[in-house]
Amino acid sequence: MISKYIPFLTIAVLIVFLIITFITKRNKNQLYIKFILIAYPLIGLNILSGNLAINNFEITTLFFYIFFYKKENTQQKLRININTILIAIMIISGLIGVALSNSIILDTVKAFIEITAILLYITVLIQECLHDKEFINEVLKSIKISIIVSLLFLVCQVIVGLDFTISKSLNGNVFQDDSIRYPSYFQDPQKYAQFLSVSSFLLLINNREKKKQLINYVVLTAVIISILFTGGRAALGGWIVGFTLIILLGNIDLKIFTIIILSIIGLGIFIYKDKFIIFNRGDNLNDSYLFRLGIWKDAYKIFLDNPFFGIAPGNYSNYVSIHNQDQFWMVDNEILYYDHPESGYLKILTEYGIIGFLSFFLIIIITLIKSFIEFIITKNLELIILISSIICWLIGFYTIYSLGDVRIQILIATIICLMIVHNKRVILKPIE
Repeated sequence: MISKYIPFLTIAVLIVFLIITFITKRNKNQLYIKFILIAYPLIGLNILSGNLAINNFEITTLFFYIFFYKKENTQQKLRININTILIAIMIISGLIGVALSNSIILDTVKAFIEITAILLYITVLIQECLHDKEFINEVLKSIKISIIVSLLFLVCQVIVGLDFTISKSLNGNVFQDDSIRYPSYFQDPQKYAQFLSVSSFLLLINNREKKKQLINYVVLTAVIISILFTGGRAALGGWIVGFTLIILLGNIDLKIFTIIILSIIGLGIFIYKDKFIIFNRGDNLNDSYLFRLGIWKDAYKIFLDNPFFGIAPGNYSNYVSIHNQDQFWMVDNEILYYDHPESGYLKILTEYGIIGFLSFFLIIIITLIKSFIEFIITKNLELIILISSIICWLIGFYTIYSLGDVRIQILIATIICLMIVHNKRVILKPIE
């Protein structure tokens, strides 16, 4: 249905961005960030196809940074810090892995373009949040728009069917026995489940517009129900852990709100559980674990064979096509080798080695620790909400490399940036 218009939609995103960027007299840096987040459903579409594929996010970001980016004068200067050093170590580790590998393909080049684009996005986002604290509210509003659009898209899929999609092809796990796992505007329902679970926490943050609190309540409830339609068990598990953390550490109002919502949804699930695929998937947890265990063992052996610098970014599929040829699935009678080992952690470990792996996750861990310490000092609930969101993602990340979708990259990078730029002054007010 929509898929036949994908080429038009793809080009339209770029054209619209160029037009509004040229004609606007407002802050172009902030316009770029808001455009990325509002055009979120379409930002991952590829401008070109095949080996030369580059998506809207990458081309938009590179074009913006070259021609429109303006460095702001902020009270807190962007300087070399531990995160900058860790990012540099990760990139250098990846480059050494490329130099040591003898089976490099164009996917490796794409991986570095991907890294460059997300780092440029992070640079602009942090700069603008430091320059204008109120811009954080605009960022959150834009993310909420993308959440609501995804829910509307999901409703259309339930009513019309899976032909209502912007993906050229859907992941094979969409069809589970006689049931459907709905992906909304994503290609994979597991990635959509992660998007929902991670972004749902942001709905607990009120941007001082009390009249819209009810909308946040309704959307959050819809998000939780929608996770059940995706069949994403890991995402649901991460969400439960994250919300448990909020119940334990939140104030009394937040605790009461969360418990009431969970009780209502829990009752509905108990009554209508047969209607949700997440409780009726044909494979049980043991079968899923055994399936993944074999792939994990192979991936771990790949890491042991290339322990320090990995097999090069983006090179997993090409590597297993040579060394682990049993890692493939059939799509339209064509053999496609796995591009990740059914685990985000093992994907990064195998492609970047232990040095790049530790560098990447130290950035996240250090940010979480700093934010938690600040929460202990200030009792600012915004921090615990953001922390819970990232913990939710980290839990689900063990079964799927969700960063393979640039939209998940943008979401996680945005939340981490909000944590980094946050200071001890109350910028946002959690829902009361």
